[in-house]
Amino acid sequence: MKLYLDDLVKINDLPKNTSKILYQFVRKMNYDGQIVLNSAVKRMIASAINVKEQSISNSITSLIQKDIMHRVDTGMYVLNPNLFAKGSWGDVRKLRNKYLEFKVTYTPEGKRILASDIKDSL
Repeated sequence: MKLYLDDLVKINDLPKNTSKILYQFVRKMNYDGQIVLNSAVKRMIASAINVKEQSISNSITSLIQKDIMHRVDTGMYVLNPNLFAKGSWGDVRKLRNKYLEFKVTYTPEGKRILASDIKDSL
């Protein structure tokens, strides 16, 4: 797992400590791919891997920009299920389909549906 994370970080040209941070995120991910990252959790992660809290926040921003993670709501994130998932393959396939809909869904009028409009479906 850690080697995979190191490669993912390198391929996406992210700072090296992102691998340690992402590993902590994956450990906290539930079977829906969701992670709660409030300030208390960020502090615990920062303390556990000996980085500053700001490094956690910076990593979140970078991971979102690289489509490795997506913000669903305040303090709630979803890891890209094409990269990280837990559970049966059937459940993983459903999460992947939802994630794709979440990223590129349009109405018949051509208006894009924003994440906040469908966050309850994740």
